[in-house]
Amino acid sequence: MIDQHRWRPRTFGVLVMISVGCASAPPKPGPDFMSTVRQPAPTVWVGGQPTAADLAQMRARGVTMVVNLRSDKETAASPYDERRAAEALGMRYETVPVAGAPGVTFANAGALARLLAEAGSDPVLLHCKSGNRVGALAALIAVAEGQDRTEALARGRRYGLTKLEPAVADVIDLCRGDEGGSAPACQGFSGR
Repeated sequence: MIDQHRWRPRTFGVLVMISVGCASAPPKPGPDFMSTVRQPAPTVWVGGQPTAADLAQMRARGVTMVVNLRSDKETAASPYDERRAAEALGMRYETVPVAGAPGVTFANAGALARLLAEAGSDPVLLHCKSGNRVGALAALIAVAEGQDRTEALARGRRYGLTKLEPAVADVIDLCRGDEGGSAPACQGFSGR
């Protein structure tokens, strides 16, 4: 027969060692920003969340403006002050907070389009966590410029659109529909 009093402390000790080992394991790093950043247009770079070192590398590539599409909550949780880092490098820093699918609106796309127009021919870095929200707004900008749904979604994918594609397609269809002008996501839409 097993002596239960002698066995329990050993089991507890093993469980504590396992949990401590799991708790102290470092998180797996995500893909390196510089290996995933893409350039869908001559003066536009798109990527996920850059580090301060990534911003310095983008500045060396000529980037003069950083546009962050992460939500205010995400930006506040960042491990460094991105605005301060960008401005210290001489880059203009702007935000267009897009909180997931509800933030995929023509108003946000219009805000991004205005910033891109202000940048003119100066290189710009657009980012969120992965580039998905950048691609979503790029697709809506394409629709506002008169491109059809297929062309707009293709542009969105070039800019990083992935998981939000169904939501973007729904917004495009809604705003092109008969009742489109009244939906909140369609405010600012002019590409019927």
